[in-house]
Amino acid sequence: MFYVGEERTFIGPEVDGAEHPIVHWEWNFGDGIANIGHEVTHVYTTPGTYIVTLQTQNSCGEVSDVNDPTCSKAITISEGEPVSLLPLLGIVGSIITGASMMLG
Repeated sequence: MFYVGEERTFIGPEVDGAEHPIVHWEWNFGDGIANIGHEVTHVYTTPGTYIVTLQTQNSCGEVSDVNDPTCSKAITISEGEPVSLLPLLGIVGSIITGASMMLG
């Protein structure tokens, strides 16, 4: 589950389908914000459903097609705070925050 105001980590693939190393990653988070890098973070400020896209370039100079369904994923951002299950498991003082999503 994704929540407003919660920092999320997005991780791109290290190689493409032909096993060529990826050398450039461009993320678009669907809310007007973009970022560049293999591993990036993002915070959504408004609830809703967003399409996250990732365009990559491999070491041969080939660029991925952002219209390929494997280059995007719909995510829903909800209002509210994430709930920690750790106190229910008897682990006091710990909170689970953040998460990661991989595309590729």
